[in-house]
Amino acid sequence: MGTVQKPLTLEKLTEVLRSGIYEDGAAKSAKEGALVDPEALRAGIDAGEIVVYYQPQVELETGYVRRVEALARWKHATLGLVLPGQFIPVAEQQHGLIHQLTFQVLNQALRQAALWKADGIDVSVAVNLSPVLLDRTELVEEVAGVQQRHGIAPDHLMLEITESLLLRDLAVALGVLARLRLKGFGLSLDDYGTGFSSMQQLARIPFTELKIDRCFVHGSHERESLMLRSALDLAVQLNIETVAEGVESLEDWRLLQQYGCTLAQGWLLAKPMPGEHFEDWLKGHLTRRPELREYPFPGDPRDTAPLPTLSLEAASGIEIEEARADTGHDPYRTAGTASGGRATPRRTLDDMRKLSDEIKLARALKEPKA
Repeated sequence: MGTVQKPLTLEKLTEVLRSGIYEDGAAKSAKEGALVDPEALRAGIDAGEIVVYYQPQVELETGYVRRVEALARWKHATLGLVLPGQFIPVAEQQHGLIHQLTFQVLNQALRQAALWKADGIDVSVAVNLSPVLLDRTELVEEVAGVQQRHGIAPDHLMLEITESLLLRDLAVALGVLARLRLKGFGLSLDDYGTGFSSMQQLARIPFTELKIDRCFVHGSHERESLMLRSALDLAVQLNIETVAEGVESLEDWRLLQQYGCTLAQGWLLAKPMPGEHFEDWLKGHLTRRPELREYPFPGDPRDTAPLPTLSLEAASGIEIEEARADTGHDPYRTAGTASGGRATPRRTLDDMRKLSDEIKLARALKEPKA
């Protein structure tokens, strides 16, 4: 469920218990207790009752929306919207069922990503991949087939694998993971900190990202979180990126900025939402980004003045060169210098790609749909 640091207090215990009943930053339904019946789940999958909700993952340095995580939900006729904690364990006990469920989610998520891309919204997608499937020799080609069918670039698909389950069959999984990585897919170690990974094991697996469990993130500004710091330091050593889930306050967001975390996910930014709600959320997020990109904590070497942003109105006719001249520098900055002096803004190809994407996105959001 989580960990608690000494001395034990009622407040700390309450927080750990609270983190145990949360899923994707949301409190689970009171109806969620016993696991569902396997045959009922099979019937629900066959009937197309599994739907996908999406939760954004946002860059802490820039406020740029890089990715959304695809989260399975079961629209049950009598139970209502059932969260995955109630049916994923059941599906994993039956190999064929978790395979069918996973590929329904993957197909829906990449279909949605293709629709967004057609509307000018270019975001990557993260999909959970059960470690139970990692002994399927055909898994790599199956995933690649879905990716190619929807016309999504391989580097726009992140596959999240849970740490605690992965280690059961590490030797078998290693070959499959390596082949997935060679195809160009990203690999994320999900729920990091809740399993038993060692540095040696992590170095052997071609992960591109560590996803830090919410129990080490939520409320971290109120306490010293050695696990959070050690996870971020480990990612630096492995030269991989980090995602902090369960970010629900601006104070936690600021701390993660200060620590150098790459991406954040949680209720501070958005609850999981249906795909059709994402564009409306994105419009609101564009107006909020200047607040998220500030660095107001004392002694930070980065600029403390609000960074310029492109409004929807201004972006409707603006070009890249005009944006450069208008802002005088990139709206995306590098981290502070090692010496502690002020960071020097610098343009990189990635910076200009993000600026170009932001302009295209603003235009797309302004244009009425046919």
